[in-house]
Amino acid sequence: MGKAIFFCDLDQTMIYSNRMVRNHSNTYNGLAVVETYKESAHSFMTLTAANTLVALRNELTFVPCTTRSVEQYDRVSLPGGFPETAILDNGGKILVNGVEDEDWNRHIHERISSESATPGEIYNTAFKEFGDAEWFEKIRLTSDMFVAVVGREEIPQELIDFATAHMDEWNYKFSVQSRSIYMIPNVVTKEYAAQEITNRYGAETTFASGDSVLDLNMMLWADHAIRPAHGELSEDARAAGIKATTKLGVEAGEQIVEAVNANLNW
Repeated sequence: MGKAIFFCDLDQTMIYSNRMVRNHSNTYNGLAVVETYKESAHSFMTLTAANTLVALRNELTFVPCTTRSVEQYDRVSLPGGFPETAILDNGGKILVNGVEDEDWNRHIHERISSESATPGEIYNTAFKEFGDAEWFEKIRLTSDMFVAVVGREEIPQELIDFATAHMDEWNYKFSVQSRSIYMIPNVVTKEYAAQEITNRYGAETTFASGDSVLDLNMMLWADHAIRPAHGELSEDARAAGIKATTKLGVEAGEQIVEAVNANLNW
């Protein structure tokens, strides 16, 4: 195998929240804390997954690929140290040695302006429609690249219907994850940023993993892909051909890094 690169989503793919650890795991042998928030342990990997990731990073280029903002990403301490390159804001930003690639930022903002409704417009429309709803908790405009609406409990069907009705008009896509719904311009994609990074590294083989519809095209684009058995894609027919783990939760994350470390010899 020539130069290889592994693009991996973080939350509920590589790292796992308290809720996912509680609800989906009972046989793991120890956890590593990989994120602390407000002085509390916030995200985890199994110790086996953490050690395997360190070994894996000696064999290929590992690129975290997340919808997290820079501020949210900076809370994470991945085994093996800070990755040289990361994809943030669902592909809207590329981070190189902790510094934002301003040329890439400018390129993405220009594409959003010319090809989609602006995230600011979506923010105002969604807040006007749902800001007073009983289920509404907050709405975020991330890096002027996409909008996330957060509910107090599960996302209600009325919000999903609202997003569905407007996606084509806005040239957007949406993803429902736990208590949040992300509404993102179609030009802001993980696979677009992943292709850019692949070209920069001159990689010959690409691996990818993720749990949501925002990861789907990246995994279809990659040479090899594996997804957790849980998550948004577990019920999406478009992901039926993608290799899935046999375990759920934090143990699925362990299976993912072990599979890639074995060069996807499935």
